Amino acid sequence: MADPAAAQASVAAAIQEGVAQGGPPGAVDRFFRPVAGDATWDRVPTDLRNRITSNGETLLGMELGTFEAYRPGDSAFAGITTPTHVLVSENSPGVFHEVAAWLSGRAGFEVVRTPGSHTPQFDHPDELVRTIRPLLRGRGRT
Repeated sequence: MADPAAAQASVAAAIQEGVAQGGPPGAVDRFFRPVAGDATWDRVPTDLRNRITSNGETLLGMELGTFEAYRPGDSAFAGITTPTHVLVSENSPGVFHEVAAWLSGRAGFEVVRTPGSHTPQFDHPDELVRTIRPLLRGRGRT
């Protein structure tokens, strides 16, 4: 990312606001809204959304802060021999497009755009399948 500190600060502010309003589940809610979009997140079935937000302690205690600044070196890409694609959704926040472009430029992976938000499995599941399936068919899978 061009400015990882700014991206992390933005996420941290949303997380802190969520914790203040609803504890760890509130933090997950505030984390997902800018990524999925309010309308998409609100359409996720309540039981699934509750299951996702119930993982707030894991998100806060184990995940966030461990991978955001990771940037693989060239040697990490050298061993990849399988044709690889980077998927990024059309309406994903800009940082995801930035990362996809970096991966494509660094490793030569093709960037494939999917419709919808960063969570197309929620807002465009059929289109996501239609995007991924031909990539898998090219590798002898269906």
